[in-house]
Parts: sequence; structure tokens; C-alpha cells
Amino acid sequence: MARPTIYSDDIANTICEQIAEGRSLRSICLDEAMPAKSTVFAWLADSGRDDFRTKYVHAREAQADVLVDEMTDIADDGSNDWMEQKNS
Repeated sequence: MARPTIYSDDIANTICEQIAEGRSLRSICLDEAMPAKSTVFAWLADSGRDDFRTKYVHAREAQADVLVDEMTDIADDGSNDWMEQKNS
């Protein structure tokens, strides 16, 4: 099965939904059912795709919120913290 290259609202929405959930564009585009990153970037550069570009920007903003939440959770979780003590 060839990677999609023609713009599709369904594929664009899937990409944006997955980005908003915290996935990277790189990992999304590793899926054979998804377009290559270069195709997504071409769609973003297409002046006729303002709707996709707007959704993509909102998805990236949501992704940033997800990643900040994850960083906070990691920082607050002390289960993997360790400390070496020197004998004085």
C-alpha cells in the first residue's frame, strides 16, 4: 500500500488529533497509512489549506499543554529519584 499524498480531511484530522494527544509528527508519519512528513509540510505550505494549517497550529498548542503536564508529572514523581550519600 502506497503512502497517501493527496490531501484528505480524514487524514489531516487524524494527524491533528494524534498531535494534540502528544504524539510527534515524526512518529505519526512512520505509520505506512500516513503520509510522509514532507507531504504534511507541503500541505501546510499550500495556500489553499488554511483550514488544515489552523487545525495544525491548534493541535501543536494542545500538544505543548500535554507535554508540559507530562513534564510536571515526571518532576513531581519521586519514585525514580535516588541519592548517593557519602560517609562523613
